[in-house]
Amino acid sequence: MKLLLMFSIFWLSSASCKQNNSYNITMNVIHDYSHSLKQEQGIVCSSYGLDYSGKDKVYDGKIHTIALGYRLNKNLKLQAARKLCYEVVDGLLERLNENKKLRDYFFHFPLTYKDLEFHFTFKDENKGSLKLNEVVSIHIDDNEITYFIVDTEEPPKTTNGSETPNEIFSSFFSTHRSITNKLPEKK
Repeated sequence: MKLLLMFSIFWLSSASCKQNNSYNITMNVIHDYSHSLKQEQGIVCSSYGLDYSGKDKVYDGKIHTIALGYRLNKNLKLQAARKLCYEVVDGLLERLNENKKLRDYFFHFPLTYKDLEFHFTFKDENKGSLKLNEVVSIHIDDNEITYFIVDTEEPPKTTNGSETPNEIFSSFFSTHRSITNKLPEKK
């Protein structure tokens, strides 16, 4: 019994170290890539995380999804925003896939768009509201890409903070359009 208990403690601690190691190594690669994006293009990583369970929510110790958010203080039309988003995402996937240490940490390898929950927001704070046909954000999830684009010249409604989430959601979609495509898109 004592031997079984010691083996269980050893196994749990080694599994914990492996997860911690996979997190640290993966996040170091993402951090280095994000740092270069900020230095070279002013693109800021605003959120990040790793999901260690699949869609069935069963924990298996492998990384199933990388969740990342980036923002750029710039207003862009669809083609320019789309091109930049693909440069960032493809660069990230290339950087992760070329790192052989990561191979055993992921549910499957090499990594593709299917392994990402990604969002990229755009807005030049010095220029005020986004204008007609400028991209608000781009999202990759469940192997689809969605573009949210300003669809009206009307200025956004001011809020007093008492709106319900449904009212905010409805207001957003009355002034924006979205385009969703399966990945990979034709470039």
